[in-house]
Order: sequence, then structure tokens, then C-alpha cells
Amino acid sequence: NSFPTSAGGALQTGASSDPNATALSRPTIVSPLDYDQTHRGSINLDYRFGKNDGGPILERLGVNLLFTFNSGHRFTQSAPVGLGQQDAASGGILNNTDSRNRLPIEPVNASNTPWNFNLDMRVDKTVSLAGLDLDVYAYIQNVFNTQNIINVYYATGNAYSDGFLENPANADLLANLGSRFTDLYRVINLQDRRTNLDYNGFDLFGPPRQIRFGVRAEL
Repeated sequence: NSFPTSAGGALQTGASSDPNATALSRPTIVSPLDYDQTHRGSINLDYRFGKNDGGPILERLGVNLLFTFNSGHRFTQSAPVGLGQQDAASGGILNNTDSRNRLPIEPVNASNTPWNFNLDMRVDKTVSLAGLDLDVYAYIQNVFNTQNIINVYYATGNAYSDGFLENPANADLLANLGSRFTDLYRVINLQDRRTNLDYNGFDLFGPPRQIRFGVRAEL
């Protein structure tokens, strides 16, 4: 299993009802783990000028490019379900650690999240000042500001809709709550992804572009 306690519920239920059911409750099928990634790689390119090379502007200037990619990780798509013990604010969020209301529609971890591609760049130049070598640099993470999907909603298999508003079973509930609730739900749960962060502890998208500047001094 992907976690040490993944089969805890099945083992406890079997042991409490029938002493001979414990062995039968243990997982007997080999399946991919949640964090399995079939493809993962990186390409690193680095070019720099040495002392007395390239003139006063390019001298001791360097550029580093790091391109990373992976094929996503495994997940199990599940059918949209009712609220169960949750309130309407949580909507269709299927808690990663609570499978009581989860209805899988495929074998365990049969699906993959999308491929991810990312490019980081670092530009630096070293200058000498008062006996010190000062390395002035700019570091840009996610150069193209790519919105990489790193997790998905189990009920839809994508990161943009959790399936709650589109589920026909929720039509009467949504009608009673009104359009104001629907608007807030789209902002808080779908755009800000607040409930998913609270329930599952992870975001659905990778970090956006970040630009950092710094100076490193060397004797």
C-alpha cells in the first residue's frame, strides 16, 4: 500500500467481526503506489565565461538552464457521491485519507495525473571588489509561468472542477442554497482551492513563476 495505515480499516473490521476474516481482509492484489511516476528526467545546460574572456560585460558571466519533466503520479478516479457527514461547503471534495464515501470506478491507481514540464534559469556574474568576489545573480523558477497540474479531484480526474456543481444529485440542494452559494463555491473551492487544501493538505497546481535576486560573497 501507499501508506502504512492504508489497510487499517479493512483489517480492523475483519478482526472485530470474525477472527478468521483477518487474513482475508489483507490486500492480496499488487497495484501501483500513489507516488509512482513512470517517467521522470531532467536536462541541465550551463555556459559561462572565465576571467579575461568575452570582454568587460561577458567576463565571468554564467547562464544555467534546468529543464525537468515527469509523467505525473497515480490516482484512482471515483464516482461523485453525496455529502455524507460533510456540509455543503465542502461539496464534492473526496478526502484522501477517508475512503468511507469513495466509490472507485476503476482499479486502484489506474489513472495518471498529466505530464509536468518546467524550466528554471539562473544568470550570474562575478565581480571583484575590495578583495572579495561578489557573485550577483538572478534566479527564475518556472520561467514560462506554466500551470502544472500536480494533483486532481478524484471525482472528475481534473484540477478545475470537483464535480459537485455538475452532479445531478445535487440539483435540489443547489437550488435551495441559491446562486450566491454557487458563486462563493466557485471562488473559494474551485479558484482558491481552499477546501481541498484543508482536507487533503496539498495543492492541485505547482508553484507559479518566482524571481529571486541575490549576492554571494567569496574570499
